[in-house]
Amino acid sequence: MGTQEAVIERVRKMIEESSKIVVLTGIGTVIESGGENIWSSRECYRLEEIYHKTPDEMMNVGFYSARKDKFFEFYKNEIINKEYEPASLYADIKRLEDQGKLKMLITQNYYALAEKAGIKNVILRSVRASACLERILPII
Repeated sequence: MGTQEAVIERVRKMIEESSKIVVLTGIGTVIESGGENIWSSRECYRLEEIYHKTPDEMMNVGFYSARKDKFFEFYKNEIINKEYEPASLYADIKRLEDQGKLKMLITQNYYALAEKAGIKNVILRSVRASACLERILPII
């Protein structure tokens, strides 16, 4: 058995024997689901051409407070109006949840992929579950 196969088998066995699993996902799951990496050089340049700011600059509370119009233009065009279907890995994560093994999925996913896959144990849900900042942080 090759090294890669041995590692896969070891991980499979660990999952099979585990009862408390936490899964961490990031931008790779968005890409696997058909989305773009908004922090890749190509996307950063494209977004900076359109909005004259980097994604990091636009996705912070200071920019939101100072330039709500630009924030919501970006948010609407680049986040809310993008629809992706969960990649097959989400079915695997959901299966772990259904088996009672998944204790939590921790994600920075903006596109509600975990929610679309029916996964309930999620920390840092998508921006689609956002609330008005004035209601959360009335001092801002």
